[in-house]
Amino acid sequence: MSKPRTPTEAASLTHVTEANFLNQVTEAATYLGWRTYHTWQSKHSAVGFPDLVMVRPPRVIFAELKSAKGKLTPPQRDWVRDLYDCTGVACYIWRPEDWDAIVAILVPTPHGTVIT
Repeated sequence: MSKPRTPTEAASLTHVTEANFLNQVTEAATYLGWRTYHTWQSKHSAVGFPDLVMVRPPRVIFAELKSAKGKLTPPQRDWVRDLYDCTGVACYIWRPEDWDAIVAILVPTPHGTVIT
């Protein structure tokens, strides 16, 4: 269990941009052995597709990353809902204040079990 954040720490999380948050999550995932994919230029991609795909067999994670105050668009909501309903993959909406939970999800555990 993580320690409670101080007011200063909590306030600093509200100023993290989605781009910075994406870099933080990608760096952590790569360090923890995940292969990551992010569509750099989404101009010709499916609208609303999640920001990040991570693979570390036998697991696949789709993550939509939002700033502290960011909101899902209807196409993002549709993608997340459909992926959430698929067996064999995990789909999350992550914000900077979810950092401890994100790390817990990404950390390898014995026999591939997941700590949630």
